[in-house]
Amino acid sequence: MSAYLVPEKQIAVIARWFYENTRPDYREAYNQVANKRIRFKQVSDIATILAQANVDSIAARYDHGFSSVVEDELYVQNCAVLSKPKVMQQGAGGIMLTRDPSFDIDPASVWNLCSHLDYQSNEVNDWVCTDAYWIIQAIKNHAAELGMKTDSARMTWGWVA
Repeated sequence: MSAYLVPEKQIAVIARWFYENTRPDYREAYNQVANKRIRFKQVSDIATILAQANVDSIAARYDHGFSSVVEDELYVQNCAVLSKPKVMQQGAGGIMLTRDPSFDIDPASVWNLCSHLDYQSNEVNDWVCTDAYWIIQAIKNHAAELGMKTDSARMTWGWVA
């Protein structure tokens, strides 16, 4: 299999979608192998972990990758910065954020972008043990729930006769 760095915008969109479409007390993932919660204080935390996992995958697949450490760090940093909403105005009245329509994406597309990122990031040993793997799974699960509108399903928890 080949592997490559996904576009920075892809990681930023995935991270921001999860952050904006999840209640603050549910902005977390759970690493089932390490038996620990992964919490996010800001959207850039998610983007940083996902971007670093993609970089690590390339390095594992191609024996230290194609780029320098500085280029890899810049890629991770760019993903984190791009994931943050842009502040248009900040003053005594509060903060006004700009809305980038290219970040408006449906849950099915988020699920697909996550599947692609998972595929490009899985070259490290014990991929399923990494926090990035479990973050991607959490985002995919949330996208599936929202995309299928599971709260309106007839069978919500267990069989109902």
